[in-house]
Amino acid sequence: MTSPAANLDPLTSMRNPQAVLRLTALWAVVESGLGGLLHAFKLPLTGLVIGGTAVILITLIAHFAKKPREILRATIIVLIIKALVSPHSPVGAYIAVSFQGVLGWLVYAIARPGYVSSIPYALLAMVESAIQKLLMLVLFFGKPLWTAVDSWGAWVIEKYFPSYADEGLSLSWTLVGGYVGAYILGGILIGVLAVQVPKAMFAHLRELADKPIVFDKETTYVKEDAQLPAKKKKKQRKFFWWIGVAVILGATIYFGNTADDAIISALLYFVRTLAIVAIWYFLVGPLLAKLFRKWLLGKSSQYASDVEEVMELLPELKSTAKLEYARLLKTHSGFALYKQWLIGVLALSLTLQLSPKPVSDVE
Repeated sequence: MTSPAANLDPLTSMRNPQAVLRLTALWAVVESGLGGLLHAFKLPLTGLVIGGTAVILITLIAHFAKKPREILRATIIVLIIKALVSPHSPVGAYIAVSFQGVLGWLVYAIARPGYVSSIPYALLAMVESAIQKLLMLVLFFGKPLWTAVDSWGAWVIEKYFPSYADEGLSLSWTLVGGYVGAYILGGILIGVLAVQVPKAMFAHLRELADKPIVFDKETTYVKEDAQLPAKKKKKQRKFFWWIGVAVILGATIYFGNTADDAIISALLYFVRTLAIVAIWYFLVGPLLAKLFRKWLLGKSSQYASDVEEVMELLPELKSTAKLEYARLLKTHSGFALYKQWLIGVLALSLTLQLSPKPVSDVE
């Protein structure tokens, strides 16, 4: 696979519908099957990395789009492909993608991409992601979760840090603050990257014009046949993880009480939590996701041409992303690996001869 050096300017010129479609396809790749690759970077808070990658791609779409509303069109196309390629995605995943797309449209309809617009956009998108996860914890476990965490925190402080025992520190709020704080810092960093990546990408395009990259297709880093079973096992592990948390919290409440009804209280709490988790995972969540997918697929005819072309792009873009990762892995690691990989994949995606059909302008 070689990136052609010729005719870079028409492909990468601003306000280009072909570039918008390719970036939309990359966004679909991230949302429908690149989680395993991003996990390979061994970065903390991988959900933040996946959401941040989507924010950077949306910002690039705003760079190339003739009108900001093309971001909404791209969002719907990504959601439709997600419904087709990953039909078992939870409803929260659809909400996150929708929020990122709609917010991107609103922000970039007011101001062009830049530090003033991109940092607040990335910050709000990442905070929404963090709050969504925290709301799920509240839904599943309610007040006993915070009570159990605070009780354990008070015991640790009293035993190991007695001088701080009277400070009234809340471990649950400390953890929540740290978690949201990590997403806030991540959002700021992503906003800065969203401004810097386009400049670095165009510099890399000029390098490709002088020295095209030739991949060795035999170089791979992931076994394709292991992907689907791994997803199923991951979902099962997640369900049993929630059950385990319920058991631990129930035991914490039980051993933290001396009342005679402590066993009954812990048992009722465990049954309540298990029922809520089961109802959400096996009834409410799948039903909401099914209704949303049905609505999306009903819209698919309106976007049939773009969806078809993006679907044709997906295999080649996935292959490009994996091969670029394998190439950079020899010289980079951690965050530097992720940044160089993102820049390289973006540049290659805009220059490779991927699509056999022209793309019509968005009305």
